[in-house]
Amino acid sequence: MPELIDCSRKTDKHPDVDFQVMDVVEDPVPESDVVFVCLVFQHLSNAPISAVIARM
Repeated sequence: MPELIDCSRKTDKHPDVDFQVMDVVEDPVPESDVVFVCLVFQHLSNAPISAVIARM
């Protein structure tokens, strides 16, 4: 996944967009307007998903 993030940083440059690699279950969720996690959530059970959503 880091390779995809690096590619996105290079091809989708915008001053207000930041691509990050993180452990969404363990790491703090950064303050943001949009978080794309649907492809992440499909790999998690309901409890971790609920915990992440509660921190957003």
